Amino acid sequence: LVALLGPRAAGASEAHASAWFDERLTTAVIGDLLEGRDDAGRATGLISAQYGRASMSEALARAMTLLGAADGALAELARVCAAQGVRRVVLVPCGLLGLLPLHAALVPAPEQAGETVPLQDLVRVTYAPSARIWAICRDRAREQVAAAPEALVVGNPWPQPYAKWLAGAAAEAAAVRHVVTRVEGGQVVPP
Repeated sequence: LVALLGPRAAGASEAHASAWFDERLTTAVIGDLLEGRDDAGRATGLISAQYGRASMSEALARAMTLLGAADGALAELARVCAAQGVRRVVLVPCGLLGLLPLHAALVPAPEQAGETVPLQDLVRVTYAPSARIWAICRDRAREQVAAAPEALVVGNPWPQPYAKWLAGAAAEAAAVRHVVTRVEGGQVVPP
C-alpha cells in the first residue's frame, strides 16, 4: 500500500509518499474477501454481496475488520496521520487491493482503547491509480480553480435489470445540482 500524505506542516504545499506492507493481505486473503465462501459453501465475499448472493453487512464487516487490524498497514497509516497532523491521504492501492473499501477499514480509535473507527473518520481519503496520475490531476485542478464547477449528476441507475431503486437518490442528485449551480436574481445560472 502506498499512501500520498498531505503536507506535514501548515503552509507547506507538497505531499510526501510512504509505503506500508501487510503480510496478512495476500492475494488469497484478498480473493477470499472479494469472492469467499464459508464452510457450508455459501458465498461470503463483497462481490457476491453486490449481486445479492451474500450478506453485504457481513461481508463489509469482515473486510473492514481485517483491513483495519491494529498491527496492519492501514492502522499504521492512521497512527502516522494522527501523529503528524495529516488530514488528507491519497491511497494508491495495487492490484486487487483497489477493489476493497480501504477507506472504511476499522482502525484503532485514537485515545479510545479497544474502540475502532473507519479510517475515513480520521483522515480524508482519496484514491488514485498512481502517484504520477494524481500529481497531473492535482496540477490541472489548480489551473482551473477559478473556473465554475461542472458535474454530471446521475440520480438513479434504475431501471436496470440488475439494479434496485436507490431510495433518496433523486433528492441527493438535486442537492448536488444545487451545490454546483448558482442563483442570481432568483434565476438558476448554469455553471
